[in-house]
Amino acid sequence: MAKHLFYITLLSGIIVGCGSITEEALLGSWRPMWVTEGEDTIQADLSKVLLELTEDQKFSYQITATDRMSGTYQLNSNLLILYNEKPEPDTMIVQVLDVQADQLVLRMNSEGNERKMKLIR
Repeated sequence: MAKHLFYITLLSGIIVGCGSITEEALLGSWRPMWVTEGEDTIQADLSKVLLELTEDQKFSYQITATDRMSGTYQLNSNLLILYNEKPEPDTMIVQVLDVQADQLVLRMNSEGNERKMKLIR
């Protein structure tokens, strides 16, 4: 289930009107503040979750104390494309809704359900 956290179903019009996001704005370590599914906040221990994006286009996503995904990424407009290498090859697409110096908001699809995640540095 955790690997599906990053899947997104692209609907028509999602990226219309969105400004371009720079890779530099995404670099660094991000910790989630909250995750929603639909209108409901998911009650989960987010203390071990960490997303890291590096200058050499590598990512690491610590899901739990023992589960981790890693690989390379590419930014295409407001879509963050993650090429997962470990634990198994997979491609995930995440929509960047907002990025500021200290916060990042992502939109994704998990098993058919829309999820949003707010992360801070």
